[in-house]
This record gives sequence, C-alpha cells and structure tokens, in this order.
Amino acid sequence: MVKKIKTIKRIKKKSVSKKFTFDDDTRNYSAMSNLRNLIVLVVLIVAFFITQMGIILPTNNKAKMMKPDLITRKNALEKGEILQQSLSDKEKIANSAFNNIKISIASPDQIRSWS
Repeated sequence: MVKKIKTIKRIKKKSVSKKFTFDDDTRNYSAMSNLRNLIVLVVLIVAFFITQMGIILPTNNKAKMMKPDLITRKNALEKGEILQQSLSDKEKIANSAFNNIKISIASPDQIRSWS
C-alpha cells in the first residue's frame, strides 16, 4: 500500500494594522468640542426648566383647582335624572291638587276661564 504524503501550505497572516483603520479622534476631544457639548447640555437643561415652569406646573395647578368642580358636576349629572324624576312627580302632585282646589271652589264656567 502506498501512502500519500500531504503537503503543508503556508498561510500568510494579514497584518493587523491594515485590517483595522481608526479615524482621527483628536477633534472629538478638543477643547472646542468639549465647550460645544457643554453649551448644548446647558441649553437642554434650561429648556427643560422653562418648559417645567411655564407649561407643566401651571397645567397641574389648573387641574388641581378644577378637580372639585368636576367631581361636583359628575355627581350632579349622575343624580340629575333622579332629581328630574322626583321634580316631575312633585309637579304632577301639585297640578292634581290645584285641579282639585279649582273644582271644589269654583263653578265650571270660571274653571274654563282659568285654563
């Protein structure tokens, strides 16, 4: 039996410096860049506080002031139908009592003139 001999091939490695290329970072860490980032941060913080004081807090205060009134209105709407029904019942009772009084006091000719 004849054995074949394997040939070993050399693989050349690529250099690391050619594989990774890095951009120049010096401008990202310069004094002007840091100053610009600081100014942007300060502007954002000031804008947040202006929004907080000018819009959010007044809106919350108005909502707190309106809350009791809204609760009262909600209760009135819920109980309004019951109140309306009781008032219409009382009106019917008053009208029937008035008609009874008219009949007991006056003659039929006078009743026609009242209506």
